[in-house]
Amino acid sequence: MNFKLNFKVTFFILFGFNISLIAQQKTTYEKDINFKSIKELYYEVNQGFEDYPLNEEKKAIYQDRLKRTKYCFSEELTDQDVKKISSVTVFNKLNPALKQDLYIDDINSFNPLKYNFSYSDVIDQFFLINQTNYVIIIKSKSE
Repeated sequence: MNFKLNFKVTFFILFGFNISLIAQQKTTYEKDINFKSIKELYYEVNQGFEDYPLNEEKKAIYQDRLKRTKYCFSEELTDQDVKKISSVTVFNKLNPALKQDLYIDDINSFNPLKYNFSYSDVIDQFFLINQTNYVIIIKSKSE
């Protein structure tokens, strides 16, 4: 009886440890982006439209989106489906001057709020910024 209990405890400890290692290995390439303030990012998209203030509800939604937006370099990915960011539409109805980032020098200037990313997907999404080796990662809702 004692042997069975020890075996179960040992099994769960080792199994849990292995799962933890796999999770750590899976995300070693992800890096955080040092975004501008939410207010700056939001008003870049909604430029000149005071009818769309940044309220607390929107702010909470955007904070979650920014927290789940990461980046890595294309050479760090293997066996991932990486689409080009040019395939994602931008929210430029209120600001027609808003364009896709086909090239950027500084990843910290990236504004994910202007893109129609699917933040409700259950798997991570990867988007290559054209003419760079930056890959934007949209973390799944479940993580």
